[in-house]
Amino acid sequence: MKIRNISIAMLPLLALMAPATSAQTIEPRRIPDARYVRVEMIKFKPGGEDRAFEIEDKYLNAAQKASGFAPLAEYHTQTGPWDRIYIYRLEGGLADLEWQISPARSKFLTALAKIAGGRDKALAIVAEWESLVQQHDSMIGHDHPPD
Repeated sequence: MKIRNISIAMLPLLALMAPATSAQTIEPRRIPDARYVRVEMIKFKPGGEDRAFEIEDKYLNAAQKASGFAPLAEYHTQTGPWDRIYIYRLEGGLADLEWQISPARSKFLTALAKIAGGRDKALAIVAEWESLVQQHDSMIGHDHPPD
């Protein structure tokens, strides 16, 4: 096999293409002690942030507390394109991404329905909050607990 102009990024792939012998076996390996998070960045429509605060204060924060969840990390930015950054722990790791509605989200929405006066009212509150968002982006990451 003649190979030219190989980037360094491709070298691990070439190692996997080589004939398998016990000396060339690469064992599977998980990321040790990873704690996964979802990071969300929010840009509100002009004038929308104040109403978002009202909805959060009256409904969302209360539902989060009633659900028994620890408060999420929330940052209000002074610079950059985003108004808020939220960091949610993925207690189940990456498996939390397999759900259309996760058990945690279900528990939160159930608490919100009790506070709001019903399922339809809870979903309307969520829809109103989402209607205030101009732009949204998210990413998944992890950290490692300190020793």
